[in-house]
Amino acid sequence: MGDDSDGILSEIADVVGDVAGEAVDELKEFGQSAASQISGHAGQTAGQQARADISKVKSAVTGSAGDQSAEDVVRGFGKSFTSQITGHTDLTSGDITKMVKADTEFSKVESEKVKAKIKQIYQEYAAKRAREQQQQVAAKQQEEQTKQLVEQNKTEEMIASNPAIAKTRAEIKNYGAE
Repeated sequence: MGDDSDGILSEIADVVGDVAGEAVDELKEFGQSAASQISGHAGQTAGQQARADISKVKSAVTGSAGDQSAEDVVRGFGKSFTSQITGHTDLTSGDITKMVKADTEFSKVESEKVKAKIKQIYQEYAAKRAREQQQQVAAKQQEEQTKQLVEQNKTEEMIASNPAIAKTRAEIKNYGAE
């Protein structure tokens, strides 16, 4: 039983070692291809590329690279490096101008949409307030009518319940007949 587990463990260790070795080889190849794409030295080893890059920087510092300064070389290397990593190309002033114009147009359109939405909300609120006021006025009118009817009913009850007033009514009705 101990021999079987040792055999399995050794096989697992071998497989893990193979996978790790292949992963390291892949990372090494990726690093070399990325470095060659960035520096533009296809087909050269990493050491040759590094020496070529160092010689570019040295020549830029000493001024033998023409009109490029060390800062320009480093800046160009940085731009090239970031464009390779992100997959985007360097932006020109024309590209930036186009993006600013598109952003301005988008901002105007979105601003108008927001203003329209705000205006709609205010209109809905004003309509709601007008309905509420109409309901309040209608409720007050109904209340006033109810009060008037109640007072009229009380007056009629009082008149009907008082016999002297009821007798006078009958006399008033007959007065015209005599």
